[in-house]
Amino acid sequence: MPWNSRFIKPIVPAKGRPIATLKDALDYISALPPSEQSAITQEIADAVEMAAQGRGPLRVTEVRMVRLVHGPVAIADEAPAGQPAMVRRGSRS
Repeated sequence: MPWNSRFIKPIVPAKGRPIATLKDALDYISALPPSEQSAITQEIADAVEMAAQGRGPLRVTEVRMVRLVHGPVAIADEAPAGQPAMVRRGSRS
């Protein structure tokens, strides 16, 4: 998979431009300030690189990027019947 492989849906962070490709994802992670970088962000960066090399699944990498950018959320396709499609943990409804 090349670096320009696209996610199913672009990830839109609160600030900055949308993350639509594996290259965008690596650029986003690289631009994080040191205070926001951790072993988790390094693991996700490694997953992005592996996906670009065809050694990792693009969809799993996309989900990990969504969680990095937006925190833990329920994906609309995975929401249980009768539950809201997008639920942020710890939020009040």
